[in-house]
Amino acid sequence: MERYARIVEGTVVNVTTLDPLNIPDGFQDWVASGRADIGWSYDGSAFAPPAPPDQLDLWRASAVLSRRNFCIACFRAGLLSADDAVIAAKGEWPAAFDKALTGMAADRVTEAKIEWAAVTEIRRNAPLLKAVQAVTRVTDGQIDALFGWSEK
Repeated sequence: MERYARIVEGTVVNVTTLDPLNIPDGFQDWVASGRADIGWSYDGSAFAPPAPPDQLDLWRASAVLSRRNFCIACFRAGLLSADDAVIAAKGEWPAAFDKALTGMAADRVTEAKIEWAAVTEIRRNAPLLKAVQAVTRVTDGQIDALFGWSEK
């Protein structure tokens, strides 16, 4: 078994363990990742860890919203429709998040949906949020604004 990473625009957005001799359908474009983890960069031949944290990185590591406030912020920012915002606030999986599940193994899809249903707080740096962000093309700045960051 080896670790494999899903790469979106040069960034690791998901990591799983696979048998290199039996890669399942949907994982052929994943890359053997060694010890690389979510948030690492990939230039097509090598992985690199994220840079040391700065003030924004430290803030991101501690930023949190209730699921209610997160859904309201996403609705106000136009990132979730009214229907999806209500669905998400209830802990149900909104259609807007479906792209984040593409290529995931069935057990990982179930785990992601369980995680969403169970959380009461959304952390800015949560792996699930990063996966949704990567496939929806929402920028770091947009996510930061949802959580209340403003350039000082």
